[in-house]
Order: sequence, then C-alpha cells, then structure tokens
Amino acid sequence: MQIRISIVRDLSSVTLSSDGPLRLSWQGGEHRCDGQHLVLSWKTPGRVTYRVCVEAYGNPALPEGFEPVTAGTRLGDLDMRETWLCRTYGTEAEAREARQRLLEQEIHAYVRRHLESSGTIEVAPGNQRPFEVPGPLRITPAAGVVTFHEIPYGAGFHWERREDEVYGGLFDVYADDRALLVVNETDLEHYLMVVNSSEMHPDAPLEVLKAQTVAARSTVLATRGKHHFGEPFDLCNTDHCQVYRGLQQVRESSRQAVEETRGEVLIYENTVADARYAKTCGGVLEAKEFVWGGRPLPYLVAKPDTDGTPAFEPPLNTEERARAFIDAHPEAFCNLKPNEIPYIGDPLYRWEIRYSSRELREIIRQKTGRDPGDLEAIVPLKRGASGRLYLLEVRGTAQTLRLFTELEIRRVLSPSHLPSSLFYVEREGEEWVFRGAGWGHGVGMCQVGMVKMAQKGYDYRAILAHYYPGTEVRRVSG
Repeated sequence: MQIRISIVRDLSSVTLSSDGPLRLSWQGGEHRCDGQHLVLSWKTPGRVTYRVCVEAYGNPALPEGFEPVTAGTRLGDLDMRETWLCRTYGTEAEAREARQRLLEQEIHAYVRRHLESSGTIEVAPGNQRPFEVPGPLRITPAAGVVTFHEIPYGAGFHWERREDEVYGGLFDVYADDRALLVVNETDLEHYLMVVNSSEMHPDAPLEVLKAQTVAARSTVLATRGKHHFGEPFDLCNTDHCQVYRGLQQVRESSRQAVEETRGEVLIYENTVADARYAKTCGGVLEAKEFVWGGRPLPYLVAKPDTDGTPAFEPPLNTEERARAFIDAHPEAFCNLKPNEIPYIGDPLYRWEIRYSSRELREIIRQKTGRDPGDLEAIVPLKRGASGRLYLLEVRGTAQTLRLFTELEIRRVLSPSHLPSSLFYVEREGEEWVFRGAGWGHGVGMCQVGMVKMAQKGYDYRAILAHYYPGTEVRRVSG
C-alpha cells in the first residue's frame, strides 16, 4: 500500500540533493538533473479554500451553510469512514473566525485546507539557469533517496530546530497559497520503519517497538482521509499525525519490529481502531471525547495505567479528586524516576512550572492576541474523566478569556505548550504555579508506560490489549 506524507510545509524555498540523478516531471514537460544541488522556490500562489468541519455525531447546532461530507477510507470489509458537517470559506481568516465562534459554544471544530490547484514553482538545478514550472512537480530519484536540507522539526515546541532529513520514494511539490508543500509517496511498511524510529528510541525493547508499529499502522488506516481531508496527502510528518523524521533514524530493531508485525492492525468490530498514543499519561488515560469531541470510542477510555489495584479510579473530574490524584504520585507503569530508563530521560510523570504575573499575562497576550489585563484568577470549569482540563477561564482586570480544548489550554498558557492539561493552579505571591501530571493528551497508549510493561514481561499483544481494551490484533492486506 502506498501512502502520502507531507514533509515540508510553509517554506518559500527548499534545498535538496541526491547521490544519483533526478527526473523532474510536470504537466507538459520533463527535465533531468544530476541531483547534487537542487533549489525549489515558491513563485505564484495556488488556489486554496478552507473548510470548517465538525463531527456529525450528536447533531450539534450549527449555522446555515454546513453540509454533510464523508471522510475516511475503506479497506475490504473494514469501514473507517465517518460523516462530518463542513462549510467552505474563501480565506483562512474567515475559517478561523468561524471555528472560534464554534469553540466558544464548546463545539469541537477543525479547519481543513483544500488545495484546489497548484501555483508555479521555480526550479534551480545546480549551476543551470532557473526555470518555472506549473505544480505539481514530481521528483523521481534514480538512487532511491533524497536529502532535504535544513527542514524544520518540532515547530511550536521547545525542541524546535532544523535538520537534514533523508526520505525514500517519490516526491510531489506544490505551490499553495503562501508556500511550498512537499509530499513524499512511499510504501506503508517503509513509512512505519521511519515512524517507529522517530516515535521510539531504538534501544527500547522489541515488544515496545512492535506495539508501537501496530498502533502506528492502525492510526494510518483509521485516520487516512480525515486528518488532512481535502489536501493532497494522507498524513503530515509531525505529532499532529505521527512523527516521520527520515531514514537516518532507522535502526535494525525498527526494521525487525515492522517485519514481525507486517500487516497487523488493531480491529474493533468492523473497523480499524484509531490507535492514538501519547508520551506519558501521568498514571491515568483519558477518554477520546474529552480531547477531540465527537462520539466516544469504547477502546479509548479513561482508565488507570497499572496492573495492580489502582489508588484512584476515574472519574477524576472534580477539583478535589484531580488535585488529590496529582499530589498523590500513585503507582503506575509510567511512574518512573528521572533517567530510570536512560533513553527516556525525565518522563514528566509529575511536573511544576512557575510564571510571574507579568510573564504569564504576556504569554497569554501573545498566544491569543487579547490582553486580559492584570491576572486575577485562573478558573477550571470542566475536566474530562481523567481530570484533564478542557474548559478554563482566565480572568483579568481588562477581560475574561475562555479556553476550550485541552490543546488550546496547553498552548495558550505556555511559551510553547504545557506538558498536559492535567494540572491545577495556585497563586503564590506574584507567581502562578502550575502543578501537573503527564506529557501529551493522554488518550490511548502511554509510550513511557509500555516500556515499563515490556520490562515486566508483557509482550506486544498484551501491551496493546491494556491500552486499547476490546480490540484484537489482526493481519490485513490491501
């Protein structure tokens, strides 16, 4: 199975190279170059429209103009399609304003870009004269791989940097409304070797790498045609979908994990399970609906991350229970000491972050474009079953800001992102103190927890059964 992954977004130019010649082709033309040095630049914009989409489950009350659409794919008798309600807007600003209005009504809404046609791309091969071509431009490497130089990695997070990334397969380059878009087309199992090496350390136990591979393969099939509905690719290369950093990451252990689980996915009833995962759950998993809305999924539920008798059982959705859980440091698979497993480092099972009032006010102003004034209170309003916040108010002397969704809360209250939304806040003099648990959204598999499970003797099927209850591992083809 071939899949398509975006590997470059929002760059006006990109430099690439290859050990062998490159064949460049586009509608009406073809060019061959030695591949030693090729620069592609955005020249004229393509046509892009924007959809605001809401999962149709629950029949949310929406303004006029929203129409049902079908998103997702089928694989034989396995049906991963679902119905959304979408409305098209001509500009990104209009779409984001519409989304914000829905969020203020506590309706999970998402902006989906739709590339209707590509603009033109300037091609500068080595010392030859540049020329322009209409997109999409296809790049076929004779040597099988291409190096993309100085590609951004981890945008918006504290680990943000630029790296050279090596990818195999074919490449399509588009000019969208503001920058270049580069899409890598490759085999699914090849892609999974890279994802496995990007998401997990190669020194992790083989059972961990196998569990990660089956979850990642399931996520591809379950979310294909949904996460980037309307765009010319299936997934992106960031943790919005799955981290896909290049062949330079791949180790023999990753290849082995893919080969030993080839074709295996998680099945729930007649569909491939949407096998989400996050770094550290903090001792308790969250239910999907409190993070992304829509219909609940019986295999993405709130539950303790332990094989013993838990000290705390969900729901932890009151302030008293959430605070008690965070302060208690209960036993859990992911309850590791910093550097207990060297390649994990600090698992952020528990964490504390402090801001001065002035510092936090400025962070909020920069992230939202709205100044709350002097901060008076940060008020939790709604927590999910795991205790993770999904609705919160920031009250200031100038205005009150309401933050909806766990990701928005994490984004607005940090220069990058808070580790998780499972936290409580206290004011100590002129400081605001955030005490929290876990790293990531907490839905599905806990990546730190499964390492500990493997060390305790669980195989990959038992790991997957723990984190995705009610699913079964099945080999599929197609």
